[in-house]
Amino acid sequence: MEIKKENRKASKSFIGEYEKKIALYTQKIKKYDGEKADIFKEAKRLESQRDEAQKHSGIFGIAIIFLQIAILLSSIAALMKKKLVWLAGAASGTVGLAYFANGFLLFF
Repeated sequence: MEIKKENRKASKSFIGEYEKKIALYTQKIKKYDGEKADIFKEAKRLESQRDEAQKHSGIFGIAIIFLQIAILLSSIAALMKKKLVWLAGAASGTVGLAYFANGFLLFF
């Protein structure tokens, strides 16, 4: 008989402990659900920022290509002393500068 009474007391204390743990875990779940929503909003904001940066990066790449071609043609024109090659380099540089400005402002 005494063993049964002790088992009942022990099981009631275990039940009380488990109810406290369940209440604590329920609070944590609510807290984490709220944090999850905040994290999701921040992730969406950062994704849009990334997408905007990717729009600019391709245009800057094209600008660099044209500017490098302009440097190359200008160097060749200086070595060969050909004005026509220098004008082609200047034209390429102008296109490169236009793309560079477009990289910042997204004209087209």
